Amino acid sequence: DNYTDFPTAISTIGATVTTLIINKSATVSSNQTVPSTLRLWFMGQGALSIGSGVTVTIRGHILADMRRIFTGSGTAVVAGLQTEMWADWWGAVGNDSTDSLAGIQAAIDSAATNTTSNSTPRTILLQGVYRISGQIVWTNGTSRPDSIVLRGVGSLSDSSTLNTFGRAEIFWNGGVAADSAMILINGNALSGRIENLKLD
Repeated sequence: DNYTDFPTAISTIGATVTTLIINKSATVSSNQTVPSTLRLWFMGQGALSIGSGVTVTIRGHILADMRRIFTGSGTAVVAGLQTEMWADWWGAVGNDSTDSLAGIQAAIDSAATNTTSNSTPRTILLQGVYRISGQIVWTNGTSRPDSIVLRGVGSLSDSSTLNTFGRAEIFWNGGVAADSAMILINGNALSGRIENLKLD
């Protein structure tokens, strides 16, 4: 079905078990909660443009490529059945040039908002070389201290040695104190994990 806007779609579909196809940018100007019965399928240029001060909480599954699907200055929280998510959904780009600090941070913040009883940790997937211009703050949700895993996928090679060093890399650009930590771990985040990811 076609809907005039995203809030209308959410309201009309209600608790019906179905899939909502988003094939263009949809503006969201008020807080919305997507129920666990609704899967969001982002096709083509489909994205949610979330307004300032607005939060979209997604409790169902998401089907999307490794590209940005959450735009705007608002907040997208994936806090339900979806346990794996690309940092790219929030604007991170593993192309060895784009500053991906905001995208990776937004993905971590979303994963830290854990409001489901699902025992599976939230896994943030990265593929490629992600450059950041500042410090990533990793704070897990208080309900489950093991709620975040940063995981590299695919494969990369070090051009100087031609050895495979891992599956993804986060590279710290200049402009920050040399003695600062790339990832600042707060509280229970010590129980989280980093897998197949090189920090440089």
